[in-house]
Amino acid sequence: MKKQYVVITESNHHGWIAYFVTLAKAKRLLKIEFEIFYIFKCIHKKNIPFTIKIRYPLCEYYECLSINEYQEYIFEENDDFIIVTENNECESDGLCLKHKTF
Repeated sequence: MKKQYVVITESNHHGWIAYFVTLAKAKRLLKIEFEIFYIFKCIHKKNIPFTIKIRYPLCEYYECLSINEYQEYIFEENDDFIIVTENNECESDGLCLKHKTF
């Protein structure tokens, strides 16, 4: 199993974006006061594709000034969430984000 840190932030040109960072980079991002970064610490099993589901809107469920421990969540019928995946269709450095509602 591998520890990975996922950053989700809003870009002026691309909307919400996500990407992997190291722990050191994640800690540096937390010191930037004029940007909002949501950082998630994820444990990833190497033999399956990387996918996480997080609740939306982010500001209601997660802290933007700390590293959030990712936990699997069972979504109910009216829950709003974002799926973050590694996908060949996305930019090489980034992750794909898909906003889903049941």
